[in-house]
Amino acid sequence: MHKFIGLILLVVIIGFVFFAYNKLPQYFGRDSDKSDTQKPPAFQSKIKPAPVIVRQEKSAISAVGTVVSNLEKVKISGIRPASSGRNYSEISLSANLQEGEKINITGWQIKSNKAYFFVPRGAEIYEPGGLSAPSDIYLRRGDKARLYSNTSRVGLNFKLNKCIGYLETAGSFTPSLPKNCPRANRSEIVGFSGACQDYSLSLRTCAPANDNPPVPYNDQPCRDFLKTFTYLGCFERYQDDADFLSREWWIWLGDSFGNQADILDPRHDQVRLYDDKGNLVDEYTY
Repeated sequence: MHKFIGLILLVVIIGFVFFAYNKLPQYFGRDSDKSDTQKPPAFQSKIKPAPVIVRQEKSAISAVGTVVSNLEKVKISGIRPASSGRNYSEISLSANLQEGEKINITGWQIKSNKAYFFVPRGAEIYEPGGLSAPSDIYLRRGDKARLYSNTSRVGLNFKLNKCIGYLETAGSFTPSLPKNCPRANRSEIVGFSGACQDYSLSLRTCAPANDNPPVPYNDQPCRDFLKTFTYLGCFERYQDDADFLSREWWIWLGDSFGNQADILDPRHDQVRLYDDKGNLVDEYTY
C-alpha cells in the first residue's frame, strides 16, 4: 500500500514540474530562448525613429515625408564669378513669396564646392551719416539680394532707396550704386529766377549742386533749394514715400581690411543655399 501511494506522489511531482517548466519559464531562465517573432503583435513597431531631414536635391523631404517649408521660397537667380574685367563675384537671390509673407535670410549658408559663407545683417533704411544699426535681413515678395565678395565702402549692407545714388558723391562704391534719384520738378522751381531754374534742371541725376552755383547771389530761396540735392536733403524730402525703398538689398561679404570672401570657381561650380536649420532651399550649377 505504501508503495502505491509513493508511486502516485511521484507521478504528481513529475506532472507539476512539467507544468511549471512550460508555463512559468521565468523561473527556469528560458526568456532568452524566445525569438522576437514569438512576441505578440501588440509589442511590435510601437516606437518610430525621430524624423531626420535629408538634404535632397530639389526635394528636401524629411525621412517621414515632411516637406521643408523654405524649399525654393528663395531662389539663386544668378551667379557672376570674378573675371579679368571685374575683380569681385556676385550671387543674386530672389524671393518667391506670397503677398504679405517675409523671410529672414540672415544666418543662411551659401556653399560652393570649395567654401561657404553665412548671410550677414544689414540696415533696411540707410540713415544719413551712416548711423543705421544693422539688423536681420528680411526678404518680401519681389525682393532681391545681391551678395558681393568685396567690401562695402561704408562698412554696412543696406536696401537701396530712391536717394541712395547720392552716396557716390563722397566716394565710389564697387559696384557703382544705381542713380535713380528724383530730379527737380518744375512745379517746385517755377517761382525761382530763370537762372535758378535752368541750373536746377541741368543737374545730373544724383549729382549735388556746386558750392558756388551760377545763380544770383541774393536768390536765397534758390540756394536753399539747391542744398537739398544731397543724400540728407533727398532723404528728408522723400523718406515717407511709399516707393522710397527699392526691392534690392546690396550685401558685401569682404572684411574691413579689404579681404574678399570669394567662394566661386571662375569656370564651373555647384552653389547651394541652406536655411538656418541646415535644410537645402535651392541650388545653382554653372
